[in-house]
Amino acid sequence: MSLKFLRNYLLPLPPFAEQKRIVEKLEQLLPLCERLGFQYRKLQNGGK
Repeated sequence: MSLKFLRNYLLPLPPFAEQKRIVEKLEQLLPLCERLGFQYRKLQNGGK
């Protein structure tokens, strides 16, 4: 998408409190995703 394209459209954003709640949830879930990825790679490498 070009900047020109974006300037012609309004992008709805959730209220700030909802944005904060989303960030808090992501901060909670991302470490779990990282651990899952580590375990998956470990299994792909034969458990090493």
